[in-house]
Amino acid sequence: MSYKNLNINSATTAALVGSADKARVRLKDGSLQIRFTDRTSLVNLPKTEQVVNISAKGNGRRLGLRSAFGETLEAGSKVALVYAKYGWYSVVPAIDGLAVAASVSAK
Repeated sequence: MSYKNLNINSATTAALVGSADKARVRLKDGSLQIRFTDRTSLVNLPKTEQVVNISAKGNGRRLGLRSAFGETLEAGSKVALVYAKYGWYSVVPAIDGLAVAASVSAK
């Protein structure tokens, strides 16, 4: 089992996370997706999704990912968040033309 932290930078926090204190995470078509939310109830949450707490890290935020969600990320890599649909963002490697939104660290 792989445990990773997704450290979201302050610019992305201001633009996407806002006041959300939780994030829904899922794997869709082999890609990790995140949706920031204030959802408090886990009732009727699809079995393929997990809710993780967002913790403060200076001006940025940190998401602790475990199990299959953490295995999709490589420690030390930089990632971008690309809008998918319905408020979901796909986590993709940051390459030329994509702004770095977060970094990945081992827990």
